[in-house]
Amino acid sequence: MNQFYTATKSIVIILSLCILSIFYSACNKSRDNDYNPAEVSHFGFDSFPKFKEYAFYIDNFGNQIYNKDSFPFQSDVDSLFPSITTLSTNDKITIDGEAWKDKGIRDWSTGGPFELVNHSEDGTYTKTYQVYVNIHQVDPDSMRSKEIAGQYPAYEGQQKLLQVGDYLHCFYINSQDKSLVHYQSGDAMQWSAAAAAKGLEGEILVASLCAYQDSFYVINKSGAMFASSDFIQWNKTSQAYKVIDLHGELRGRKHLSNNALIGIVEASDGTWQFARYEQSWTLGDVVPADFPISEYASVQSTTVTDVDFIVITTGLTRDSAYAQSTWSSMDGLYWARISNNESNDLLLRGACMFYYDSNLYLLGGANENGAYKELYISENHGINWKLAESRKQLKAITTPLTNAQIISDENYIYVFGGNEGSDKKIWQAWLNRMLFKQK
Repeated sequence: MNQFYTATKSIVIILSLCILSIFYSACNKSRDNDYNPAEVSHFGFDSFPKFKEYAFYIDNFGNQIYNKDSFPFQSDVDSLFPSITTLSTNDKITIDGEAWKDKGIRDWSTGGPFELVNHSEDGTYTKTYQVYVNIHQVDPDSMRSKEIAGQYPAYEGQQKLLQVGDYLHCFYINSQDKSLVHYQSGDAMQWSAAAAAKGLEGEILVASLCAYQDSFYVINKSGAMFASSDFIQWNKTSQAYKVIDLHGELRGRKHLSNNALIGIVEASDGTWQFARYEQSWTLGDVVPADFPISEYASVQSTTVTDVDFIVITTGLTRDSAYAQSTWSSMDGLYWARISNNESNDLLLRGACMFYYDSNLYLLGGANENGAYKELYISENHGINWKLAESRKQLKAITTPLTNAQIISDENYIYVFGGNEGSDKKIWQAWLNRMLFKQK
């Protein structure tokens, strides 16, 4: 009985599989013979070199075709013909109701939507898309700027702005009692006075204030150096040399050197020499007579091989003459003259310098002819300078700017104060393309 049941069951299973196989084959045959998809597989302006690199995304669910990366600002698209590839077609492709023909020129300047309809090879199916040709509506390389809410501290003379963690710290010297004044802010909008500094002596050079390791350092006009971990309690450090200037911290090269505080000291023979400080000073080259000593612009950055470097330009020399060169160093001991500031427009004091969008910028400053608000640009790290074109000038800054401080990040530039402290404003600036969002 069991054998009979088993045999019967096997026959039923085999017959069922045969029926399913026939049914599946018939379905496939019907599909192969009857279904001709009408979807578009490619859309673009391949015949035009300016636009052929821009890919158009085909959304078969949302029935849209568009370029995620917009064409450049003011692109001329009023006489273009598209390249269109379909999965099948009976050559009845229309764009806004007009028959599309290969190399048929159309005006795309409105941006769309343009209605593209394709009919399948057998004419049974149609597919309709909304086509968008996206073009940047603003110049991506124009600089926008605006004054932002908030009131910067009314500092006197020179100032120094440090960013430590999530806080900004503004320092200046009180003109009455020569004390170091300190304001801090967590959002750059609201500023509060910090506790008075203790332990400092003599006339403090606020421009020298900088961070190194987990401490902060500043010098006075007599060459003494002071250290603090909190900006409040300062301690005089024991030094073998008179310290002339501090440029800040440079990170060491991996496996080759340590982080160091770099600056200028007066050696025992009276010469001024470049130097780097770890636990003591190591001396380098003698400082050239035309090297900037005060009121210069400086910025630190990193090479593509992750090596820190510092650039210094403009300012005044030891003899109070206007410095005429741009300098750079990767270790603080040896400085290279990377350019001469050929234009008299760059004989300045109180200018500020910053990196943004891989370019070096110089803003404001003053000389015996007056003060300025113009922006200069160097596309090769300070070797050559030129006046930035009008579309990149910070138009929200309407008055000359000296002794401002700048912080920049990937997207924005922030300008703090200026005009020797009389301007308590904060400005924000940005290149349009830094904020473009893909569709």
